[in-house]
Amino acid sequence: MVDIGGYIKNVMKKNLINKFAPFHAYEGTEDIDFAKELHIVSDNIFIKYKGNAFTNSGLDILLKKHNIEYAAAVGEMTYGVARGMKN
Repeated sequence: MVDIGGYIKNVMKKNLINKFAPFHAYEGTEDIDFAKELHIVSDNIFIKYKGNAFTNSGLDILLKKHNIEYAAAVGEMTYGVARGMKN
């Protein structure tokens, strides 16, 4: 089993559609910063603009590089990620 830590930031582009979203984490603002209490243990930080984190090519490359077929996603907002993992 390979243990590779990583972090995924859910970032929004500032546009009219996202203005009506239930939360706002716009690119280039402090809203996308990790909590100060979070102890970062890996340089694997990925940005996602869609609900499914697997749309990030950097994450896909990392998983393929280490031949990872299964991944566990945990965190405050994993709904879109969990849906994407079923595919």
